[in-house]
Amino acid sequence: MNCLSEFQINAGKEVLYAYDKGTNPWHLLFAQPQSGKTDTFYFIAAEMLRIKKVQHIVVLSGAVDIQLKNQCKQSFCSTNGSMDFCEKYDRYLETDLNLNRDQRFQVRSHLKSNLHIIWGNDLCKPHTYTANTLFVWDESHYAQNIHMRPFQFFKNIGINCNGKNIPNNNYVLSVSATPFSELTHILKSIDEPFKGVSLLRTDSNYHGVDSVIRKNLLIPFDSKMLDSTFENILKSYKDPTFAIVRSIKYGKTKTVTSIAKANGWVVLNCNSDPNTRDIAELSILERAPKYKTLIIIKGMCRMGQVIHKEHLSFVMETSFDSNTETVIQGLLGRTLGWHNFLIKVFINDIIVNRDDIGKYVGFLQGSNVLPKKARNVTKKGTNQCDSFCGNLKLPNKQTIELKNWLIERIHM
Repeated sequence: MNCLSEFQINAGKEVLYAYDKGTNPWHLLFAQPQSGKTDTFYFIAAEMLRIKKVQHIVVLSGAVDIQLKNQCKQSFCSTNGSMDFCEKYDRYLETDLNLNRDQRFQVRSHLKSNLHIIWGNDLCKPHTYTANTLFVWDESHYAQNIHMRPFQFFKNIGINCNGKNIPNNNYVLSVSATPFSELTHILKSIDEPFKGVSLLRTDSNYHGVDSVIRKNLLIPFDSKMLDSTFENILKSYKDPTFAIVRSIKYGKTKTVTSIAKANGWVVLNCNSDPNTRDIAELSILERAPKYKTLIIIKGMCRMGQVIHKEHLSFVMETSFDSNTETVIQGLLGRTLGWHNFLIKVFINDIIVNRDDIGKYVGFLQGSNVLPKKARNVTKKGTNQCDSFCGNLKLPNKQTIELKNWLIERIHM
């Protein structure tokens, strides 16, 4: 896509209007995986600078994934010739705001000079952005516990993550495809709604979780029969193609590799360890494969990362169980986007039968019930106190149902 979509501009303007009203300096942008959230938050940031609501933009994340950080940078200003946000924004300035060439150049230059990306461990380092700043917290469901880096980062600025008391003309935009915990805390502040909420909308051209289910691409497997199931899946493909499997345990990686090679598949390991990997990232997916190629990943593709999908036939999560955020944001989420490719998604039947994936779809369509095994649900005796509480007190009950006023606010 070589321009900002109608959905991105509308969601961006909704957030900008909320900031302009001044009632909620903290806003949550709820955006499904691969639906265009990065360009949307960049649009909000660019406009906040252009209209002089702030002087600085800080994009931050608690993730330590360097590939995700690099993708965020490339999405803003590409160094490899691909379409980036700056080009799309230039078109918006020209066609929607009628700015001439010199005016557009000044706006873009000001944006590039005042946008800063602070990632992972860098959140612990000193910085000067304490006032007149829009903080964009990307993947805000991640590293959300109190005492983790994002919480400490905001605490050092004097910002409370429950949305109260945001000083010095600062603004916060939290962005996630699975903001279940934050939605719950917005509900708990019903008498004093400290945060705004917006949903990045889509249409039938977007291949989302509902589309995966409707097209029977979500396929549960019995974890007790993983090896035989996996072998049958591999045997069903005759032509060159790619497939991705996430293997959690070393022993399982050896088994998966053995089964794949015995069935005529080339196996590539992709991880962060230079001593055990064959490839360090997934750019290989951009080119049509010469052979049936299985990529075994570890420690990546858990959120945000965009992968090329045209030559990908299936993905498989081998984990016996995971929380809902991990399931949605994992390989399932990486197969989504504005495309019509039919990529099968194999997930453990325990996870599928729990139907949190279905609850996620229902919530997007207007239901008030959140998934059962997400971060919004507390477990007695465990420390799941997250930043959005704003303090160290654990929530005193499970919350899996939202009030109608919040549902209407999201789906308005």
